[in-house]
Amino acid sequence: MLSKKEKYKVIWSDGVIMEKKKIRSRKIVKYGMAFLIPIICIVIHMMMTDCYPFGKNTILLGDSNTQYYAFFVELSGRIRQGKSIFFSWDMGLGYDFYTNFFYYLASPVNLIAVLFGGSHMELGMIVSMCIQVGLCGVTMTYFLSHTSRNKMQHGWLNDILCVVMGMAYSMCDYMLAYQYNLIWLICLLLVPVMMLGVERLIEGGDVRLYFVMLFMSFVFNFYFSWFVAMIAVIWFIDVKKDSWKMFWKRGVKFALTSITAALSACVVLVPCFLAIVGREGASSLTEDIPFSKFGNFANLFQSFFWGHDIDIAGRTLYARNMYMGLSLLFLAVVYVFNRNIQLRARVKRLVEIALLVACLNLTGALYVLHGFTYPHLYSYRYAFILVILLIVSAFECAVNWTKPGIREGILTGVVFLVFFGGAKVNLSFIYCLLYGHDSAYYIFVYGICIAGQKQHKDKFPDCEFYSDTFCGTDIQCCICEYRCIYYEQGASRWS
Repeated sequence: MLSKKEKYKVIWSDGVIMEKKKIRSRKIVKYGMAFLIPIICIVIHMMMTDCYPFGKNTILLGDSNTQYYAFFVELSGRIRQGKSIFFSWDMGLGYDFYTNFFYYLASPVNLIAVLFGGSHMELGMIVSMCIQVGLCGVTMTYFLSHTSRNKMQHGWLNDILCVVMGMAYSMCDYMLAYQYNLIWLICLLLVPVMMLGVERLIEGGDVRLYFVMLFMSFVFNFYFSWFVAMIAVIWFIDVKKDSWKMFWKRGVKFALTSITAALSACVVLVPCFLAIVGREGASSLTEDIPFSKFGNFANLFQSFFWGHDIDIAGRTLYARNMYMGLSLLFLAVVYVFNRNIQLRARVKRLVEIALLVACLNLTGALYVLHGFTYPHLYSYRYAFILVILLIVSAFECAVNWTKPGIREGILTGVVFLVFFGGAKVNLSFIYCLLYGHDSAYYIFVYGICIAGQKQHKDKFPDCEFYSDTFCGTDIQCCICEYRCIYYEQGASRWS
């Protein structure tokens, strides 16, 4: 027979266990949704557009069709036959396979593709691609759930917001237009966790997470890690809160950690650098354009709304694959006027976004930020940095929501008038009628939903839930609209 005190201990222990199980179940649902929903959308679209294994077309376009497939098949054969990854004698007098491995094949997720064998490598590559796209949603959801910017009380509403914003990253136009460049995806899924590592370095001096993520990006894809390092620097500046003395102290620690990560990966970086130096690259569409040439800003404005053309090869000078949801764009604009967020932080973020917008449009910045070389197509490979900053801005606005005032409403309206005006430049009347007005109507309805909080404070959670629903619907409804255009230009399957 248990005493009264012992009974209380049992009840308390059972309550703690039940609460832990509930939290664990909620996490499984949260990260499961962030992982599965993007994959399900991709599979549905593959079925709609007759892509393999559902038809004669392929979702693996561009370089994945002409380059990656052959290297994946060769890697599968080398693993089966126990051959070296350092050098290959299968062509001419032999060639260096080591640098090819660390550019195309080093991602551990690629082992999933290798398991399918050479005869089913296309299916293996598709599975690898889908898993990495899903993991991008998971890592962004994890970052938003654990970042110090998340001021909202943790619960189901916070989980929904994190999942929706996480899916905005994994299903944004940049990700979906370039998902066939699956060698980049490993770095894209590491970026949110790396950003969390930067926060921990600045706020607590813990360098471990940042070091590991940066080191992994150097090893898994040494080329794209250049852009990972770029966003690491930008995020370090963005997170800075303390005095300048502490900023420089943390800056030295940040720089030393970054250098240590690079030196730790020198077994990959040095041979690959030596192999690249002096190599003559393919001609670029931008080489004949003046160094100070600006692109057409209308492309930027158009890319944030429904119905814009998607540039799957990056042939245009200015980035056109910026869509990540009208709802998030609305919140990102409202972020600038959110009085619950420090003015210094808002100004700093606005400057960062403005500089990125300029760099995405200026030929000279294109040259410098691609490692002092003009890229062959895919001419705005760092555009994902702008997408991430906009998503984080929208998230911060949502979790630091304040009662909208007349001034904020007017300023937000002016900003969107500029967006719509820019988006209609050089557009046909049919486009404006079908897509521009639909986008305007959507933002108007969303704004009414948000403004309802001013008159119904007691129903704010409901308003926020409807806002999350708007965001999720907005992100996903664009999938079918853009994909049908996308794969009409797609490649036929190889024989």
